[in-house]
Amino acid sequence: MSAAGISPWVSRTLLACGFLFVFTETLLSPFWPQFFQRVFGVEALEVSGHYIALCRLTVLIGAPLWGLLARRFEPMWLLIIGQGGAALFTLLCAFVDSLDEFVVLSVLLLLCKSSYLLFYSVLIELSGQRGQAQVVGRVQATVHLALISSTAASAWLLQLDNPLRLFMLAAALDVLQIVLCAFVLKRRGPRQAATPSAERRRVWTWRAVGAFAAAVLLFNLAGNVVRPYFTLFSQQQLHLEAWPAAVAFFLPSVMVLLCMPWVPTLCQSGLRRVGFSVSVALMALALLAQAMADSYAALLAARALFGATLLLAQANLELHLFEGAGDDVHWQYSLASVVQNLAQLLAPLLAAALVAGYSLASPFIAAAALLLLTLVIAHYGVFAAPRRPPPVGEPTP
Repeated sequence: MSAAGISPWVSRTLLACGFLFVFTETLLSPFWPQFFQRVFGVEALEVSGHYIALCRLTVLIGAPLWGLLARRFEPMWLLIIGQGGAALFTLLCAFVDSLDEFVVLSVLLLLCKSSYLLFYSVLIELSGQRGQAQVVGRVQATVHLALISSTAASAWLLQLDNPLRLFMLAAALDVLQIVLCAFVLKRRGPRQAATPSAERRRVWTWRAVGAFAAAVLLFNLAGNVVRPYFTLFSQQQLHLEAWPAAVAFFLPSVMVLLCMPWVPTLCQSGLRRVGFSVSVALMALALLAQAMADSYAALLAARALFGATLLLAQANLELHLFEGAGDDVHWQYSLASVVQNLAQLLAPLLAAALVAGYSLASPFIAAAALLLLTLVIAHYGVFAAPRRPPPVGEPTP
């Protein structure tokens, strides 16, 4: 099978693997404070933030190692090996007796599970250049569907007499991923050797790249800092049960799915600067509205606005980045991914410090302030950034 000739069956199977990966990886993510309180009797809220940060750091270390291995070995075999280790350590999590044992096993299973970042590169490799945009859209839809599903499942599984049993389910789903990967490996043809690329030309100046990195870091930090303690905040602030809190948590993902068809219309090249600015300003207002919500309806309305504007802001920023990336688009995307992961690592640490020092509402206020700073940097340093002049005879991008 050629890289450009990926079959629908293989594509759907890999997307199903991606769904299961995100589902199992994000189980309990909205409810870590409640989980640690109920299972291990840990009342300190900052423990959850530190645990999430450790998980992010583990993935940051593990993912590049799997990427290096993929240069020499078949990625699908690496996926099978990684998920086999993840299934084993996930199953062991169901029988731990202490928080220390749970943390050690979490690090080991995430070192194995971080191999699944190869899933994206395999899909891109098989899709060919013409199909990459479609693949990226499908992956985004798959990720948000998995987030919605895992949040809903977490709210139910947390009610079990022994919540640790949910790791048996996660281990079984990891085994299912191994089976699906094995089928893909059998049905897929041999890998094509990578062809050497021509000399790449970067359109953005280094100053513009630095502004992009700062904007992406602050934007993703603002989007993630409210996540670790959101359900606990909504339960204490509005006296919600687990299910209503879970619905409010995943509502932005629902809005992302609903608003995706509007991206081509609302994120056109000439509208991106205004579109990004308006979207980020509305995101900041939505965050402040969540912090001050005095009813469940008000909270849901603010979450819906946050999700819709989150998609539009991120799409405008990324499309502007790729529009000026020239032939260096892969390097630019790698930089954005590294900065996003750094933001995901810092976010739970910042959230833990804010909650410990102030209140459960403080992450929302801090996120709004970060977005306003993002707006300033993007307005003056990203959308107004000069580009390198193209070589003689080439049109300006």
